Amino acid sequence: MPEMLEADVTRMNKSSLLKGSIPILLAIIALILGTAPSFQCETLQFSQVENDVGHLLLVGPYSYRTKYAKEWSDQTFAAQTCRNYNKNGLEFKFEKDSKTQTVWAFSIMTPIIGALIICKSFLDLTCGGVSGYGGNSSYSCVGYSYFFTAIFQGIVLIIDQSSLCFDNPALQYLEANNPDLASTLSDECEVTTGYILQAIAVALWILAGAVTLYFKDIVLIYEQPQQAQEVTYTQDADGTAEEAKVVAEQPKV
Repeated sequence: MPEMLEADVTRMNKSSLLKGSIPILLAIIALILGTAPSFQCETLQFSQVENDVGHLLLVGPYSYRTKYAKEWSDQTFAAQTCRNYNKNGLEFKFEKDSKTQTVWAFSIMTPIIGALIICKSFLDLTCGGVSGYGGNSSYSCVGYSYFFTAIFQGIVLIIDQSSLCFDNPALQYLEANNPDLASTLSDECEVTTGYILQAIAVALWILAGAVTLYFKDIVLIYEQPQQAQEVTYTQDADGTAEEAKVVAEQPKV
């Protein structure tokens, strides 16, 4: 292969790998931003509206914590780090609606599906020389799958319309065990850091899908290096030619 052509192929492959890596990177960031808040406790918050001393109840799909925990009058309830609503936490049987159960389900399914799609996208990009991987149709499939994951991630955002917002398990516990403290907290939740990060994750999943479809004509050239041979002949007095030496040239890397 001529040296100039090899350089062109190298540039083409680098460009294709760069284009293919952009949506994968966006998807990985979306996966992290969308998953982490679900297993932390700063998606929603309840502020203190009476006897305000700065108390703040922070909650997520599975747990809660109290800001400035040492200042809370109920130290049994107060928690500086995330505490589960039931198992190894409050050990309190609470009521939940269908939207809360939906949030729980999709907070588990979304990262699993997202991770599988990212793996598929990575294989399509890096195993293009293997039969069964790569190709325009495969990249298009991955692009639409990112859109599908964005919908799943968006469903997790209904947490602010679920009983985790209007009848949170932590508040149910307080109402049953310390109604005076419960009455000082707002009945309405507010979105906070985790919710915003998950909303950004939805946008990133969509962007990853759009970029994948935009760059779906990615072409990677997989060609085995060619080996050249130099053959030297000698001519006898009677005019016949004989092979004298064969030299194999090493392929250029």
